[in-house]
Amino acid sequence: MSRPRRAAARCGLALACVVVLVAPPLGAQQPPVAGVVKNLTGTVAVVRAGQPVPVTPGQPIAEGDTVRTGADGRLGLTLKDGTRLSLGGHTELRIDTFGGYGTVG
Repeated sequence: MSRPRRAAARCGLALACVVVLVAPPLGAQQPPVAGVVKNLTGTVAVVRAGQPVPVTPGQPIAEGDTVRTGADGRLGLTLKDGTRLSLGGHTELRIDTFGGYGTVG
């Protein structure tokens, strides 16, 4: 094998190793979505798996997420059953599980 081909093969192997190490495990599932961000102003953060995630309108909020607002923060969430939540400043909401919606009557 020529020197350039060996170098290309090593580079390809190194890239494959990085992809395998960074990729989520096969069969790993994302947590179920509990709702969606409708609107926000000010300082708002979502902590997912211990890491802060940027917040944008339309972003799903999953079970296990923690939503935090700063002093100037406001957030509107719509849960998957249609319930609307409005969070004001200095608020923290953790959604452990969301499964209870059904018919009333």
